[in-house]
Amino acid sequence: MIPCPLKNKLKLYSILFFVLTCFEMRAQKYDYHLISRNSFLGQGIHMQYVDTLADLKFEAITMDGWISASPVLSDINGNLLGYYNGVRLYDSLDRVAINGDSLNIGSFFSKYLFLSETDFSRGSLVDQQCLILPYKNDSTYIIFHMGFEYDVNTSDFLLPDILDEGHKVNIYSDGLYYSVFRATKEGRLKIDKTLKNIKIIDDFLRTGELFSCKHANGNDWWIMVPAILSNKCYSILLTGEEITIKSVFDFSNFNNTIGSGGGSVNFNTKGDKLVRLHRRAYFNLPDILEVWNFDRCKGIVGSYYFSDTLSLPSQYTVTADVEFSKNDQYLYVANGQYIFQMDMLYPDFFTARDTIARWDGFLYFDINPTLFDNMMRLPNGKIVVNSFNSTPYLHYIHEPDQKGLACHFEQRALIMPKDSLNVPLEIDFEAFPTFPPYRMEALDIDCSLAVDHVPDITLDVYPNPFRSQLFVSGFETLKGIISIEVFDLLGRLIHVESQDSYQGFKLLNTALWDPGIYIVSVKSADGEQRVTRKVVKM
Repeated sequence: MIPCPLKNKLKLYSILFFVLTCFEMRAQKYDYHLISRNSFLGQGIHMQYVDTLADLKFEAITMDGWISASPVLSDINGNLLGYYNGVRLYDSLDRVAINGDSLNIGSFFSKYLFLSETDFSRGSLVDQQCLILPYKNDSTYIIFHMGFEYDVNTSDFLLPDILDEGHKVNIYSDGLYYSVFRATKEGRLKIDKTLKNIKIIDDFLRTGELFSCKHANGNDWWIMVPAILSNKCYSILLTGEEITIKSVFDFSNFNNTIGSGGGSVNFNTKGDKLVRLHRRAYFNLPDILEVWNFDRCKGIVGSYYFSDTLSLPSQYTVTADVEFSKNDQYLYVANGQYIFQMDMLYPDFFTARDTIARWDGFLYFDINPTLFDNMMRLPNGKIVVNSFNSTPYLHYIHEPDQKGLACHFEQRALIMPKDSLNVPLEIDFEAFPTFPPYRMEALDIDCSLAVDHVPDITLDVYPNPFRSQLFVSGFETLKGIISIEVFDLLGRLIHVESQDSYQGFKLLNTALWDPGIYIVSVKSADGEQRVTRKVVKM
């Protein structure tokens, strides 16, 4: 028989466990819904995650316009609240939110595409142009959104000449904005007029890479977006009291606009690894995969990074994606014809990758290939994969925490319902959004006491421009053997040398290098620090 005091303690612990478990489940359901529609010819699809073994359920819906890759908002209990179509905020009944019209859309859309009510209800197909986050309380939310500029080179619409490596950049955003809205007791969404279209970053920004991460405290948020014509990235801190730009950090060895396209940025579940995939199919160039350590106290990438190129397969679309397994051990990369799995515990994870999926050649109605383009990890840890080619299928990774083929990938595991407005077709599924990492936990760290564990590298590379030789110096603060690597602008490693750091300098013979731009990188022995410089050979 259990003594009464112990029984009471057990009862108290059981109650506490139940309350904490309910709170944990209650606080994690902002991403339980997804809506997709990319055509006026038929219905849209509503995908809902449910807490049962079924995992997902689908229903055909009739709605105005289209929505592609913009986050759909659920409340704290997993009830559908609404969605953003790129220009308007809608509630769950497809009604325009109060004051929810004309969120910033950019000069190009205003002049050429949004000229009627039909245009505004149609919305924008620009992917990853907004983030929706809970703000201040359970019924108030903040949406960070970006305009979109496209230079059509006409006499009546002239944008600034923005050049990147000699190519004119014709797709970009004019800045980052935010608007605050709340859910009313009547079931409507209402934007605060005084907090609508507030411009927080006034700069030319890269489209399609607005992303977020929880602060180390588990409550506040980092919102990040790359600039163009540089490798810079803005980092904004969102707290319950203020929204402030905290830092601008180097995000790549390459200009953010090189071959810009449907790439992806994502975090692992712990938030200490940031992966970025540059999609460069538009210029028929290899993709670039970069892996960074991320500092959740400062909202910046760490000094270590990995970079390599991934060849384009023979079958691909404009998009590619990256996603982590729930246990953070495996990184999945989908690039059209293949899905690769990389074991992040393995030092040579990139070259030792497993190919867990190959497109089997299936064509929807003998036209559209069911490739692997977008991925999304569900609340249960499983990963769904779609095709950007307007097909009604979803692929499925049943066991993402398992290595190699044991992850159990299934092609076309799910098919959408029939379209009653466009018989005999099923409903197409468009791109997945990148939901904020709502379930990311706080770190056991005091950010006020956190310091860098190794000194900074001061790197000098000269002369610049150079001809037949290049001096690399200033890495005396490192210990042990350092690695000096040189990349071209395609991300290819063209030269590598190692030496003891105490020598402090290295002379590189560059006489046989072709003229052009190069990236010189010095990496510490443990891989925790890396610093780069851009140089030009005449």
